Amino acid sequence: MLSTVQLVCALIMGILSVELFSRAWLGFLGVIAEIVLYCRKKRDGQTVLSRLGTYCGIALLCSLLLIFFFHLYLVRFGLGKTEVEQMFYFLSSCLGFVFILKDIGNRIDALFHVDQDDDDM
Repeated sequence: MLSTVQLVCALIMGILSVELFSRAWLGFLGVIAEIVLYCRKKRDGQTVLSRLGTYCGIALLCSLLLIFFFHLYLVRFGLGKTEVEQMFYFLSSCLGFVFILKDIGNRIDALFHVDQDDDDM
């Protein structure tokens, strides 16, 4: 019989994995957006380098945290092996994905937004 702690861990891991993956992916998209904006002469080199460092850092940090938490969850604690745990993980990740999905368009558009200060170049 599964304990409540195992099911709560599966729920937390489902939401956490979707959140970290989406942040890592948006960091990667931010790098691409900055390169595109630089090639179109919408950003200067100093701003691009600063933002590239930020987006690369976010992508790297979230990716490494995702790997670390999966290692803890699956290898270190040995969780996620039963069908019930996997179902709880799946349902919570789907729920987290729904919340991420409803705002993803605005987040991607914000990556390509050029501030007024940057227009004066």
